[in-house]
Amino acid sequence: MIMLRSIAALLLVSFWLPVHAQSQPEPLSAGLEGFAYPFEVHYLPLTMEGQPVKMAYMDVAPAGPANGRVALLLHGRNFSGFYWERTIRFLSDAGYRVVIPDQIGFGKSSKPDIALSFHQLARNTKVLLDSLGVERTVVIAHSMGCMLGARFALMYPQQVERLVLESPIGLEDYRLKVPYATNEELAREAEARRRLVDDEEQKRKSEEGGRDEERRHLEELVAKQTKVLEDKLTQLASTMSPKATGVIDPDATHVQAGGAATVGSSSFPGTAGQSFPQFDVSLTPAKKKSLLPLILVLALDCISL
Repeated sequence: MIMLRSIAALLLVSFWLPVHAQSQPEPLSAGLEGFAYPFEVHYLPLTMEGQPVKMAYMDVAPAGPANGRVALLLHGRNFSGFYWERTIRFLSDAGYRVVIPDQIGFGKSSKPDIALSFHQLARNTKVLLDSLGVERTVVIAHSMGCMLGARFALMYPQQVERLVLESPIGLEDYRLKVPYATNEELAREAEARRRLVDDEEQKRKSEEGGRDEERRHLEELVAKQTKVLEDKLTQLASTMSPKATGVIDPDATHVQAGGAATVGSSSFPGTAGQSFPQFDVSLTPAKKKSLLPLILVLALDCISL
């Protein structure tokens, strides 16, 4: 009995597996090659940021008497052109030619690893219409497609006959705040700014180098003048007696080096014959510092020469 049940179970599984395997949908690729669209899909080759891409679109002719008008359908964020099927049939029956693109990054179109913007998507849409010979169109947009439709109308008003927005979102025109620029333009601007900064830095370093050279030259002149003064003071000290004292000469009204004075004067009461401390002609650091103003004046005189 148990054996019969096991065989029956195996037979059921053997019949179920092929049926179940056939019912499983095939995995979709990035280009949705295995996903059927309601109308024939065409592709427009484009180049974005140096990368070759292709833009998928459907171009449906009027099913009824042609009215000479074109309707452009712009899909939303989580969709692509396929979900416009009922709208396409309605407009086609009413005599419209209907163009339904999959924007780059959506549906059957390429999905490059680049930054996308409504400005660029609007440009792509215009290239598509121009390639199809469409000069004027009624733009019908849904959800995020309304942002694209509004941008397209702002950029190419001469090509828009009517603008119809269904459940619109995000209609702010950010061009009024931040002008649009492609990644290539932003890269060129960043490179130009980098070069400007590098040039300014090089100029600053060059000016600092010139100031350093002037500073070194001035220091050399100061050192030379300091040496000249030291030599003169040393020479002066060598001509004077180690025991030399300074006294006031009331007749000459200045200090002399020599013996003690014996002449008095009413002009210097109480000073006649008084001795002053012995001269100290050594250049201590403090004395060198006091001579710096004179040395700088002499150095600047040399520079002016």
